[in-house]
Amino acid sequence: LVSPDVDARTLAELGSRQPTVVVGSDLTAPGVDTVRADDDAGMALLVGHLHERGHRTISFVDGGDAAMSATRREGYRRAMRAHGLEREIDVLPGDPSEDAGVRAAAALLRRQSPPSAVLAHNDMIATGLLLALRSAGVAVPEGLAVAGYDDTRLGALSSIALTTVSQDPARLAEEALLLAVVRAGGSGVSGSGVSDAAGEAAVVVPPRIVIRSTT
Repeated sequence: LVSPDVDARTLAELGSRQPTVVVGSDLTAPGVDTVRADDDAGMALLVGHLHERGHRTISFVDGGDAAMSATRREGYRRAMRAHGLEREIDVLPGDPSEDAGVRAAAALLRRQSPPSAVLAHNDMIATGLLLALRSAGVAVPEGLAVAGYDDTRLGALSSIALTTVSQDPARLAEEALLLAVVRAGGSGVSGSGVSDAAGEAAVVVPPRIVIRSTT
C-alpha cells in the first residue's frame, strides 16, 4: 500500500488477513511491515542547506492531512531549533496541491517582512509557490529561495529546476518487495533484519538532497 488513506485499525485488520507492507507513510499497525524514507532527516538536510547559504527566516508550507505531513512539519521545527532559529519557525497552512503553494505565495507577499526562504511539504506545493512568485515579479532565489520535497519529474524540469529531497523510490520499492516476499513465504531472509517471527518490520531509507537553481 503506497501512502494509504486508512486508519490504524483498518490497516491492522488487513494485516491480519494477508501479508501487508505500507510504503511512504508513518502509519503503523500490528503485523504490518513499513518502508519509508527518513523525512525527519530530509527536512534537516533542507534547513541545513539553506542555513549554510545564509538564510535565517525560513518558512514552511504544511501538507495538511497528507501522508508524512506531521513528520515533515516536526522535522522542520526540529531542524530550525537545531540551528538556533526557534524564533523564526513559521508554518503556513496548506495541503498537497499546487493551489496551496499559490495561496502561500499570496500570503507571504502580503507581509511587510517576508522570509528569505520557503520550504514546502512537497514538490507540488513548491511548484505552485514558485510559479506564483515568478508571476508577481519575485526573483527566485535572489528574492526568495524555494525548496520542495519528493524529487518529482515536475520539479526536475529545466523550467522549474527545484531544490528538493529524494526519497530514493527505487530503494523503497526494493525493500517493500523484499518484505512482501518474506511475509508471503513465511520465512526470514538471512542478513536482511527481516523475520516473520520478529513482528512488524520497519525499514527507514536515508534521503538525499537534490540542489537545483531555486536555492
